[in-house]
Amino acid sequence: MATGHRLESQWVRDAYAVQACDPETQRVSPSAKSVTEMRFHVDTEEKHIRLDVTYGCNIIRFEESALFSVLLELAREKLKDSKANAKEESEQGWLYTADFSVRLRLDEEALNVAICRLRKLFQRRGIENARSIVERRRKQLRIGVLQLKVVDTAKNLEVKQ
Repeated sequence: MATGHRLESQWVRDAYAVQACDPETQRVSPSAKSVTEMRFHVDTEEKHIRLDVTYGCNIIRFEESALFSVLLELAREKLKDSKANAKEESEQGWLYTADFSVRLRLDEEALNVAICRLRKLFQRRGIENARSIVERRRKQLRIGVLQLKVVDTAKNLEVKQ
């Protein structure tokens, strides 16, 4: 969070939101209406995945969900491509849907249902453009967020991808 900002917190449905407030107006800024960062909190065995999402000036903390494993794998692919620096950002993280469903041990229909449920979960938390969380193009998909972080909860350290 930027220095000089006062923090307020409130419960929003089942998600905990931390809001950065403008120090002059003491109100939450109605800035960007897109998810700018996802931070995955993952235990060593990857059985428990929690997610913090930065949306505008809010950080929304989602409780654990098995659905987040889909986003985590998409995030890792995008981070891998980003670290390799071999592709333009517009080409980073794209996976063929058929290959990705095999990797997750799901059929394509189950993968599509999981993505639909993720989008609905984000919508219920007030994220207007939840559809852009997972981007699609012909027979491919990727995570639609630029800033991604994976944190090992056992060590509370950011995992180097």
